[in-house]
Amino acid sequence: MKQTPRLCLLPDPAAEEGRARDVAERLIGDVGLQPICLGGVDAFHLVDSVTRLWFMLALRQKLGRRLAFRVLVEPSPAPGIVRNASTAR
Repeated sequence: MKQTPRLCLLPDPAAEEGRARDVAERLIGDVGLQPICLGGVDAFHLVDSVTRLWFMLALRQKLGRRLAFRVLVEPSPAPGIVRNASTAR
């Protein structure tokens, strides 16, 4: 099954639940990506860390500017199936 590519979204803290977030999510969807909200200002360090990793690999390790990361997620189970920590593997 082919999964829709995802794009991380770090909204303006003042607009986390407002119109700006809705617009950003719609624009991301319009280009064929699935938005993933990382949070507000408390999550900026996550994006900064991934950006630094990308620069290290792409430029300093000479892997090239076309380097990309992929977020892998397990497909949702069928309706009615509940997974918890004791049964998930």
